[in-house]
Amino acid sequence: MTLALLASLVWLAPAHGAPRAVAKAAPKAVWGIDVSHHQGRIRWDQLRGQGLSFVYMKATEGDYMADHSFLENWQGAARAGLVRGAYHFYDLCGKGATQAAEFIKLVPRSPGSLPPAIDLEPSDHCERLPSRKALLKELSAYARKVRGRYGKAPVVYLNYEFYDRYLKGRKHGWLVWIVDYKDRPKLPDGRPWTFWQVSNKASLRGIKGPVDVDIFRGSAAQFVFLGKPVPALFAQR
Repeated sequence: MTLALLASLVWLAPAHGAPRAVAKAAPKAVWGIDVSHHQGRIRWDQLRGQGLSFVYMKATEGDYMADHSFLENWQGAARAGLVRGAYHFYDLCGKGATQAAEFIKLVPRSPGSLPPAIDLEPSDHCERLPSRKALLKELSAYARKVRGRYGKAPVVYLNYEFYDRYLKGRKHGWLVWIVDYKDRPKLPDGRPWTFWQVSNKASLRGIKGPVDVDIFRGSAAQFVFLGKPVPALFAQR
């Protein structure tokens, strides 16, 4: 299938049963959720039939913590027929290579899984934000090790403030997962985003309390490409 044809299919994937935030922002989008131990025990069987296509789940944090719900969530999502992805909560003050080693130790290589994601946001483990140069040096080391293991360019989750501070204008080859609860995202340097966290207050059967909801930028046909090694369709140039 040609790139031109794939591009013409954007927004044609139905989102039946989607949360209000998705229905309002992009009613035909491919959408999913991201979860961690904060959601407690998830009833994956109850998530069937609600329209979601994928789930990102927390695996590790820094080089000091593994999410105790990861393996159960990883297996449960597979039973529910969802496309799975794992994310790492990055320690901004830590070493990229050692953090990557912890992620690789826990997260299996699974055919068709989403590219590994990196969660960039402030935390109590790093009181003073690193410089752009310092962070990108360590983040690049992390990305190299993870890409070498899973064969896929990583996805970087962040808000506009962090995008401006660390990624704006840089040729990094990573995919972007942007947070915007107000409007359809537009990155300040004009680059495309791949995932959009549209809400952190969605309600779904099978999950107690609110859950983050995310929209994929392309079509169902394009979504398949993310499960292939080194996806280039939405890579930053």
